[in-house]
Amino acid sequence: MIELNQLEQLIYIAENKTISKAAKELLISQPALSRSMQRLESDLGVELFDHYKNKIVLNKNGELAVKHAQKIIKSIQTMINDVQDYDQSFHRISIATCSPAPMWDIEPLIKELYPQITIQTAVINKKDLLTKLKEKEYHLVITPEYIDDSQYFCIPYVEEDLLLSLPLNHPLASKKEIKFHDLDASLFKYWFLA
Repeated sequence: MIELNQLEQLIYIAENKTISKAAKELLISQPALSRSMQRLESDLGVELFDHYKNKIVLNKNGELAVKHAQKIIKSIQTMINDVQDYDQSFHRISIATCSPAPMWDIEPLIKELYPQITIQTAVINKKDLLTKLKEKEYHLVITPEYIDDSQYFCIPYVEEDLLLSLPLNHPLASKKEIKFHDLDASLFKYWFLA
């Protein structure tokens, strides 16, 4: 049965051009590496090297085996990364908002309820929130306005009491009372969208 370390060793030999250099890189003895390559040749049922006095060189079989070994090692690394990323997706939540303030409450709450979950947060442009949610870049977004989209569950998260400070020469400064509709309401309400 072919072992992964044999494929890695074969790649090292191809990269270093000699068994002795490859053995040094791999931190194993030259005889051990030679025996490993003999077992690989036996498992494949073909010779991978042409033998000359004081050296061996990959033959065409060996060159083909190296190409396949590189693909296999790359495929295995991709598999490892994919499986780890998939596993992490169950232990991570990503949240985007256009203002950092909502995260001051939400992040500690999530950590308290789900201590094993890693929280990734981002402050992004308001116009990108829904797009990034649809692209599944974020699990949930906090937006300053209600999103009427049946694909998503949207609930009010918080309303803020804000004080308005204006220069004395501002048109609203002379009013005794300022109504909410006098202001841009989208600045004062955050919606929780998931």
